[in-house]
Amino acid sequence: MKKLMFFIVTLLVSTMSFISCEADNTKKPEIKSSQVSESKTFFIIYKSKHSFGKTVAMLEKSAKKKGWKVPKVFNIQKSLKKVSKGKMTKLKVISICKPAHAYKILKNPANRHVSAMMPCRIGVFETKDGVFISVLNSALIGNKMGDVIATTMAKVGKETKSMAAELGDIVPNMGGAVPSNFDPKMLVLVSKSKYKFKKTVKLILKEAKKKGWKIPKVFNIQKSLKKISKGKMTALKVIAICRPKHAYGMLKHEENRMVSAVMPCLIGVYKNKNGVYITVMNSPALGKMFGGNVSKIMEKVGKETKKIISKVAEK
Repeated sequence: MKKLMFFIVTLLVSTMSFISCEADNTKKPEIKSSQVSESKTFFIIYKSKHSFGKTVAMLEKSAKKKGWKVPKVFNIQKSLKKVSKGKMTKLKVISICKPAHAYKILKNPANRHVSAMMPCRIGVFETKDGVFISVLNSALIGNKMGDVIATTMAKVGKETKSMAAELGDIVPNMGGAVPSNFDPKMLVLVSKSKYKFKKTVKLILKEAKKKGWKIPKVFNIQKSLKKISKGKMTALKVIAICRPKHAYGMLKHEENRMVSAVMPCLIGVYKNKNGVYITVMNSPALGKMFGGNVSKIMEKVGKETKKIISKVAEK
């Protein structure tokens, strides 16, 4: 029988996949990070003092210096070149992973649903107003989870923010206000697979491609954590998927590009003693927080990912 459980997510990993801001989009004066309370925004946005290329390079360097791995840099502009007819401006998503943080959460089988947003991701995008960096507000999301998820996500948030803060200042009122009734437990859906681990991954890949989704990366989390887990980490992979027309439908609007911090979409597949499970972000629920065309597109994303998973999930 198909089981759906609602839980909170961690980062970004880096991934899937999209959110819009209904907050005031008029240009605001820049102020120092220490003057801004970003505790109630879904994303934290920084305006870089450097060029796009230098910003990306410096973020990668900073991440590695702080002990993070950089398994993939997604060139979103290039991926959307055809569908945007060359109109998409510069945008890259840097996926980052710190094995110590990841394993602290994932070593407990009950927490593996958070792989739906692993690895963490940092969006870097260019608009007519400059170069911006978008990071997920991990501390806000993890805060209501308690225990190891909350403490680890607070550390993740502190470290990712420090990377961005080295390059610029926070931009207020640009991170997507989180409503007072926000319930992080609704952000992830988990289903049990009818098949073994390898077959589940294979069928998801096949079905995603069949439905027009691109597969830019499959993250082998088990392999990435082999050293730190001393070989104890069970099978876990995260499949990054992207549907260019959906991505461009939102990213063509500059005010929506902060959502790159949760792109591309991610599907986690993991194994524990009870079987094999699939975890995905609840895109429709997340989209409703922001409204507009983002909500409409994320509704489509949710329906399509549900169909992809239905091929392997128990009824």
